[in-house]
Amino acid sequence: MYLTRTANITVSTANTLDAASRLIAENGPFSAILLDYHMPGMSGLEGLERMIRENTPDPVAIITGTLQQSTVQDIISTGAAGIILKTSSARTFGNAIRFILSGEQYIPMEIVQDTLSRKTADPAPLLSEREIEVLARLARGQPNKIIADDMKIALPTVKMHVTAICRKLRVHNRTQAVIAARERGIC
Repeated sequence: MYLTRTANITVSTANTLDAASRLIAENGPFSAILLDYHMPGMSGLEGLERMIRENTPDPVAIITGTLQQSTVQDIISTGAAGIILKTSSARTFGNAIRFILSGEQYIPMEIVQDTLSRKTADPAPLLSEREIEVLARLARGQPNKIIADDMKIALPTVKMHVTAICRKLRVHNRTQAVIAARERGIC
């Protein structure tokens, strides 16, 4: 209901995975798809993989009320654009969708904190002082442009640092870099 009242957003709904698939077939890829992880026909990661294939190149995220911690990494590794909790406030829900639509991956802080509390830290890779400073700003959710302006460095330099951080932490994007850094106690 929140999304239908938001300007410039058109919402289509489906009660099953097959119904969602038919909507994509009839209308083409949607700007974003939110799948209930426990919806009929979902079959966990298989349903997610199917929707990602069918909605390519646009994002597919999971919305759920409950989620086993062991499943979080599997969902992200499968290529989900994020996880949104049904318990999120309307404002957080809207911000999460905007974040996903901007091409980023959204993971609620409560999932990140729970993940971190369950894992033991492993040795931190050798990050330069500048990379640690960029990583700390990533952890605060700052976009590259703001990081560049605040640190008084060029935007391509920030991107270079983010790439180096991801490589050293053996992750694929900035969200995963922040999670990995927190797991290792780097920031």
